[in-house]
Amino acid sequence: MGEFLKEKIIAVIFLIFLAPITAELLSGSAPPSEFFNPLGFIVLIVLYGFGAVLVREINIAWGKNFISLILLGAIYGIIEEGFMVKSFFDPNWMDLGILGVYGRFWGVNWIWTLKLTIYHAIYSIVIPIQITELIFYKIRKESWIRIFSIKLIAIIFLLDIIFGNLVLTKYQPTFLHYIFLTIIVFIIGYLAYKVSKYNFFKPTLKFKNTAYYFILGFGWSSYFLLSMWVMPHLVPPILMVVIEIIVLYFMYRILSNYEWLNPMEKLALISGILAFLIILAPLQELDKNRLDDTRGMSIVGISYGIFLLITRHIVKKRISYTDLENKHINKCI
Repeated sequence: MGEFLKEKIIAVIFLIFLAPITAELLSGSAPPSEFFNPLGFIVLIVLYGFGAVLVREINIAWGKNFISLILLGAIYGIIEEGFMVKSFFDPNWMDLGILGVYGRFWGVNWIWTLKLTIYHAIYSIVIPIQITELIFYKIRKESWIRIFSIKLIAIIFLLDIIFGNLVLTKYQPTFLHYIFLTIIVFIIGYLAYKVSKYNFFKPTLKFKNTAYYFILGFGWSSYFLLSMWVMPHLVPPILMVVIEIIVLYFMYRILSNYEWLNPMEKLALISGILAFLIILAPLQELDKNRLDDTRGMSIVGISYGIFLLITRHIVKKRISYTDLENKHINKCI
């Protein structure tokens, strides 16, 4: 019992750090000079790390599946970008670029809102949780913290959101914008709670080689990230929305098969998604148009690549050990 408790504590700490490292450091949104700034580091750890832990514990408590996890991740994205930093509404948000005017109406940056909600759901929440559960495979289906700790983490997370809203960013949307966001959060939360434990679609995507899952993940992430900055220059906003809806549908069909993938296939898909960011990391140091200090991004990219290789070794070893252990138990029965 003590051994499992220790492993759960390590898993929680691991997830708390992995979430911001993946979403902010690896992506270059917060390069090393910003990420390791003491105040910024604490804010990001609480925001991403505590957010990921809360999402996972809610999904485990509800006994839901991967689709529910994505929906809860979307709620996290709305809370961060809508309530905390307000980038969904601020036309002058530092990272917007053309998306500050492209597809903006009713005081909302709609394309940015859609993209960032998906980004946080996948990169900030789902991927860190999935990697952590693959590494800590034995306890992947269990709750890792007690109810008192969940409440404490939720309070600290909420205080971090309030601090960010009032102190870190000065722009304030209208009261109606906040009401709109609140309604959306409740709708998505209701869908996450009501979603079937089983997938809506039968598994239709099954490759014989795990390399194909890596290619699939890399292809989607390349489209997703490049489309944010390329497509607004090429197509009108309404056409981009239609394209995004179509892509989301096929993405949903693909991810509905996720439950049937084995651990190595899951890791290959995740690694493919992250591979684009790993390749992009050193290129950010060469970008002369960046106003922030991007030194060290090459080290970040290389380090994360090595981390994924180590994770692959750990997962392969632990899965093999678990299979052998299960066979031994079955023989004894």
